[in-house]
Amino acid sequence: MQSPMPNRICRLLRVLLVSAILASAAGAIAQEQTWKINLKNADINEFVSQIAAITGKTFVVDPRVKGKVTVISNASLNEHDVYELFLAVLRVHGFAAIETSGVVRVQQQTLAKQSGSPLDDAKDIAGEELVTRVISAQYVDSNELVKTLRPMIPQYGNIAAITNPNVVIISDHAENVVRLMRLIERIDVPGDEKVVVVPLKDAWVGNIVELLQKLAPEQLSATAKGPQSIQIIANERNNSLVLRGKTRPIAEIQKLIAELDQPATATGATQVVYLSHGSAKNVAEIVRALVTGGSGSSGAGGGAATTVSVASPTKLNIQADETLNAV
Repeated sequence: MQSPMPNRICRLLRVLLVSAILASAAGAIAQEQTWKINLKNADINEFVSQIAAITGKTFVVDPRVKGKVTVISNASLNEHDVYELFLAVLRVHGFAAIETSGVVRVQQQTLAKQSGSPLDDAKDIAGEELVTRVISAQYVDSNELVKTLRPMIPQYGNIAAITNPNVVIISDHAENVVRLMRLIERIDVPGDEKVVVVPLKDAWVGNIVELLQKLAPEQLSATAKGPQSIQIIANERNNSLVLRGKTRPIAEIQKLIAELDQPATATGATQVVYLSHGSAKNVAEIVRALVTGGSGSSGAGGGAATTVSVASPTKLNIQADETLNAV
């Protein structure tokens, strides 16, 4: 004969199992609770009270927060979505909510951005809440980034550049800040700039620089800016040009330099040769002797320039500048 005790235990286990299933289902139903928000010309403070009842949050409303709101929601929203909808409605009406230490302050957007937000230091941000972010730029000047991004900032937002360090400060709703951060990532990339040294064979470097700046002042002047601009430096010591800029514009300028580097370009040029070891006065005498085949005559000393005129078809004029030790 079977003992009744095991049957009682089995029945008890079944009851406990059913209770656990029902409790789990009730918990799941509670977690999946949703709401539909439908308001027409409702006072904004009543809207805040309704959101407080749904989310369980504590709200402090600025007395200047006034107005009527209309909200139509056909979809069922969970607690998180209801709060995001609340923030979106505030944004449309020029208000914002800042949550600090469990209390949500509802105030005007211009005041909210000055109050700061716990999300300012958060790693990941999203949604409608106001945040401030400091974004570093590695390759692009922060002032240029501000010029590019300012049209994308609403009137209540703020964007500013700090040159040192090279950063951009943005205050806006989180979703827009995230969008702007992604744009900066795409813009702030290393350029294809390079430095090229172009030695000249016939023309004098000073003449070539002057001609180039007259031919393309917007591209080669000292104040030139933009992707086509080129920085040009005349290296008189070895009669060469130093070019810095993007690959394609430099290639075009090199072709132009090759056309200008002709003997005719050097006619009437003045070239300064700096000496590292020899005396400018002595070297000027030697060069004169080599050109004329005679002996040179020295000029006044004491650092003054010594001029040696050579009567030849080339009309060569040699000056020794003892102050700079150059010929």
